[in-house]
Amino acid sequence: AELLKALPAVGEVSSSETLYHCLLSLFRSAAPAEAQPSELIDRAKQYIGAHFAEAISLMDIADSLKVTPNYLSAVFHSATGESYIKYLTRIRMQHAGALLQDSTLKIADVAGQCGYYSVKNFFRVFKSTYGQTPNEYRSAQEHRA
Repeated sequence: AELLKALPAVGEVSSSETLYHCLLSLFRSAAPAEAQPSELIDRAKQYIGAHFAEAISLMDIADSLKVTPNYLSAVFHSATGESYIKYLTRIRMQHAGALLQDSTLKIADVAGQCGYYSVKNFFRVFKSTYGQTPNEYRSAQEHRA
């Protein structure tokens, strides 16, 4: 309604070019401002934090933020210094480390709660992250306590 009020009367428009520029400026002012890269990254991190235990992809995050995966990937890497997948893996491994301190949880349950549906893959990623298997990590944590 506000756009229609702001339009000049038909008789006031001297040419189609004038009407074009008038409409263009109105639509630009009415369009929501594009999120700043820092806001976009914050929202991407929030999405990852809420969904890291699920099988999420860059496409899922980009769709939720209404941007292209290529754009999100470039902005994410530029702002954080790491790729989305490295960030996701780091978040999952931090969560796994915390969960492994509870000796009542099975390793397979920890893997599932961290978004890994293959225990073998979980072991591989965990060992490359912490330099020890989940069982070794758990034992070391129990001896420290």
